[in-house]
Amino acid sequence: MNRYFPGRNDKIEDAIVGLYPIDDTTNVFIAPPYYLSQVDTAGNFNISNIKAGKYFAYAWQDDNNSLKAEYKSEAFDFIKDTITIDQNISGLHFNLSKGDQNPINLLRSSTLGSNYTIVLNKTPNEVVLENEKVGSEIFYTLGDKRVNLYSQSVLTDSISINVNLKDSVGYEIDSLLWAKFEESDRKPEKLTISANSGKSFYQDLPIELTFNKPITNINFDSLYLAYDTASIIRVLPEMLSFKDSLRRDVLEINLLVPDSIPFEIFSLKAADSTFRDIEGQYNEVALSANYKKLKKETLSDEISGRIEGSEGPFIVQLLDSKGELKRESYLENSNQFSFRLIEAASYQIRVIEDTNMNHRWDPANFEERRYAERTFNFIDPETGNGNILVRGGWIVEDLVITATPKTGIKSSEN
Repeated sequence: MNRYFPGRNDKIEDAIVGLYPIDDTTNVFIAPPYYLSQVDTAGNFNISNIKAGKYFAYAWQDDNNSLKAEYKSEAFDFIKDTITIDQNISGLHFNLSKGDQNPINLLRSSTLGSNYTIVLNKTPNEVVLENEKVGSEIFYTLGDKRVNLYSQSVLTDSISINVNLKDSVGYEIDSLLWAKFEESDRKPEKLTISANSGKSFYQDLPIELTFNKPITNINFDSLYLAYDTASIIRVLPEMLSFKDSLRRDVLEINLLVPDSIPFEIFSLKAADSTFRDIEGQYNEVALSANYKKLKKETLSDEISGRIEGSEGPFIVQLLDSKGELKRESYLENSNQFSFRLIEAASYQIRVIEDTNMNHRWDPANFEERRYAERTFNFIDPETGNGNILVRGGWIVEDLVITATPKTGIKSSEN
């Protein structure tokens, strides 16, 4: 049997394709397959001398040489339908991706100081808390495998909170918890701030401040953007918004810096005691975060193109040479993308096929036999790589990003 394993951006030398009879209770996460083949560097594989019958087919990145896939750490894929082997079959295609297949579980929940903590086996992707006080008196933060709830005031009685948590592969918990927010002698954690400093911008300066706890008050007299020893731009309330109003731990500041200000470096300044958190703690350390304003003549005018071989919606991401996200665009009813006025550099473009329209990439769910959302990158047909070099004043247009084939058996019509 000749098979084709798709080319991918990451390595494929350790990938394995395996077959399991449908009446076998094992699978790719439990035991090695009955028949297997190592994938070559070109992405091809071949399995021969197979007994006629019905099989499930899997592919996985066998990094630890165990001949089976690991739930958390190894990329894998599967073909949903059974494969009937009574003759030679060719054209099998797999799209490997990672995704922790362990269902999310609530391990414990308890009062911690004057707060309430929910401890889990993994960090949820979605958090829904239902109580009339949530968003007005009670806020939360999301930590490593935990949800931390804070109350602005002491509550003498326990309150019921319906908690719905969903993980990245789609498993969810729906539970009713009784939370206490009582007085405590435990010393509150100090308030800390981190900023997305070092970013370059042109006119629109998107500043993001991340706190370790929900913020309840801001002193605007000591919050400003400095660009000279004596010149500042005041930060006003209408320039601010919380990324999530139920958390209030990520603050977005949107400033417009006109070209008429002839300076390159701008610094966001926040004195000590500028921010107050839900536990009454103020920032003890002053904040200074620098940003670099770019000149229009140094920017590329546009990178644009289209996506072929797939239907949207799409998340289109512009990545720098280190793979870090620089821009993102969401295409709901179009296959045409465009990024304007970007810094001269080398870029890559990645596309996520957002089939469920939740504005993020979703991995496979093995138990529900649901495929991961496809991702594919721009590949230059002449050079075979995905690097796009742009310079100031350049327009790079008519790029074509072709979707990788879907997982399954490639039909002769394709």
